[in-house]
Parts: sequence; C-alpha cells; structure tokens
Amino acid sequence: MHGKRSKRDLFELKGELSRRGDRNGRRTPQGQNPYRAAGLATSIPFALAVGPVMGYFAGWYLDSHFHTGYWTPIAVVMGLAGSIRLTVSLIRELSR
Repeated sequence: MHGKRSKRDLFELKGELSRRGDRNGRRTPQGQNPYRAAGLATSIPFALAVGPVMGYFAGWYLDSHFHTGYWTPIAVVMGLAGSIRLTVSLIRELSR
C-alpha cells in the first residue's frame, strides 16, 4: 500500500545511511556534511566584505551627525577586525 508509512523517522534513516557508507563502501565521518562545509566556505568572503562596509556607513553616519571626520576610519578598522574574528571562527568550525 502506498499510503502506509513506516514507523521509522528520518533521523533513524539518516543514522542507518551513515552506518552503511557510500556506494564504494567507505563510511563518512560522523558530523561531516559536505553541504555544510560548502556553506561555511562560501560565507567567508561575505564575512570579510560586510564588516568594513558596515563600518564605513556607521562611521559616515557618526561623522555627519557629530560634524567630525575621524569616525569613518575608526569604524572601518573595527568592522575589519570583527570580520577577521568571524572568519577565524568560521575556519575553525570548518576544520572540525
């Protein structure tokens, strides 16, 4: 019957497939999903680019609001530092 469902859920099927291995009989390491790794790897350039851009706009706003000229470079450097920190944590997560 097509309408009858098995009592096993998707998590049990995933565990069974990871125990079986791939088509060549090799077992995939637990917790390593290639799509997750690809997602983390492609987010690195965006993480590096967004921080300084957000810092520029935040510094531009502060400079225009307070009529100063030094907030933009400070905010860009802070955004770059945050981006580097995020990139390092992404690389650590990717290497696990």
